[in-house]
Amino acid sequence: MVLYAIPTNWQHLVSSKQIKKSTRPLEAQCFEVHMLSISAFNALLKILEEPPPHVKFMFATTESHKIPKTILSRCQRYDFKRVSIPVIQSTLNKILSTEGYQFDQDALLLIAEMADGALRDALSLSEQIIANRLDSYSANSIARILGVVSHQAVNNISGAVIDRDLKKALQEIQNIYEQGLDLCQLSDALCERLRVLSLCAHLDDVNSASDIIPGLDSADFIASKKYDKADLKRLFAMALDAMIQIFQARKPLLALELLVLRMTQRPAMSDATTINFCLNKLDALLHNKPVPYNLPGPAITSDILSSFSKMVDELAQSAPAIASHLRHARAEHDSQKLSLSFSQSLHYDQVMKHKNHPSLLEAITKFFAPGLSLELILKKTSSEISSVPTIAEHEQDQHQQNQKKLYQEAEHHPLVKKTLEIFGGDITSVKRLGTHPSRGEPPAHL
Repeated sequence: MVLYAIPTNWQHLVSSKQIKKSTRPLEAQCFEVHMLSISAFNALLKILEEPPPHVKFMFATTESHKIPKTILSRCQRYDFKRVSIPVIQSTLNKILSTEGYQFDQDALLLIAEMADGALRDALSLSEQIIANRLDSYSANSIARILGVVSHQAVNNISGAVIDRDLKKALQEIQNIYEQGLDLCQLSDALCERLRVLSLCAHLDDVNSASDIIPGLDSADFIASKKYDKADLKRLFAMALDAMIQIFQARKPLLALELLVLRMTQRPAMSDATTINFCLNKLDALLHNKPVPYNLPGPAITSDILSSFSKMVDELAQSAPAIASHLRHARAEHDSQKLSLSFSQSLHYDQVMKHKNHPSLLEAITKFFAPGLSLELILKKTSSEISSVPTIAEHEQDQHQQNQKKLYQEAEHHPLVKKTLEIFGGDITSVKRLGTHPSRGEPPAHL
C-alpha cells in the first residue's frame, strides 16, 4: 500500500496519469480536508464520481459542515468519539507498566484529563514526562513538568473558598502565579472542581455520580455532602461566569483575585433567601400577582436527612420492619461511618438486631458511600440529643408548615375576605379537596 500526502492542489493529483493508470492498491489520505479550495473540491469531485477500482480516499476533518454536499454524498461517514478518562487512564497504566515505568494513579488521571479524550495526546504527554527521567512519577512532579496546576492546589483553593478563608485562597493563587503557571487553566480547574462538588451534592448515590463524572473519587462524593448544595451551586455559577472575564482580562491575576473576593465574601444563604423573597414580592406587586406574605424559613431538611429519607423509603420495600424504626433515628455521617442516634430504646433495640441485614448494608452503600461502618447510639437525656431532626419529626413539621401556608392562602383570598365580610364568622380549618377544573389547582375547602 502506498500512502500519498495530498497537496493543496488536488487538481494536479487527480489528473496524474500515475494514479489513473497504476494497478497497485493506492490509499490517499487528506487531513483537515475542509481547508481545500473550491477549485480543488471540483477537481476531486470528478475522480470521486468515477473512482478507479484500486484507489481509496480517506478524508479527516473536524468541521464537516464546511465540506460541499456533493463530496459528502459520495463518502461513508464515521464519527470518532472522545475516549473516556477511565479508559485512557487504564490504557496508559497498562502501556507504562509494560515498559517498566511506575506512575501514580493520580498522575495518570492528570494526564488523562489533559488529553481531553485523545489517546494519542495522552501517549505524547507520557513521552514528554518520561524524557525527564524522574525518580518517581507523582501527580505533583508531572504537573510541574507539564506546567499545569496540581489537583492538590485546586482542592486547597476550592476548600478555602467554600469555607470563606480569603487569606488561604489568595496565598494559594499567589504561589501558583509565582511559579509561572497559567491562571486561565487554574480558573478552568477551579470551575471543574466546583462542578464536581455541586453535582455530587445533588445526586443521591455515588454510583450515579460516577456515571456522570468519570474518575470520581468516593472521597469527593462524601465531602460534597458536608456542604449546602444550594451554596455549592451558587459558587459553581460564579466560577463559570468569571471564566470569560479571566480569559479576556489583560491581567488575569486581578480578575481571579476579584472572583475569590466575591466568593469568600458571598452573603449567607439566609440573606440570599431574604433578598430573593423581597424581589419576588416586588415583582408580584408590579404585575398584580398574589403577594407572598411570609418569608420562607430555613430549610429543615439537610442533605444528609434527604439522602437518609430516600434510603429509608427504598428500604421500606424490602425490609419494612427496619425502615419503620429508622424513621425515628437522627442520621449523621463522616468519611468513616454513618451514625444513627435514637432517643427511645424500642427503636434502638430493633435496629440493633438487624444491624448487619443485607438490605440495610446495601442501602447505605447506595445512598452514601461504600465501606461506611454503621454506628448505633442510644441517647436518653435531652442534652445528648442532637438538633438533627428525625424523618418522623421532619414530616410532622412539613405538615404543619403546609397547613399554615394553606391557612394564609385562604385568609388572604379575595373571595374568602368578601364572604367573611358579608356573613361574619372565622376560619376554623382549611383543607384541599380535588382539583380546580379550570386552572388545575387544588382549591381550599373551609
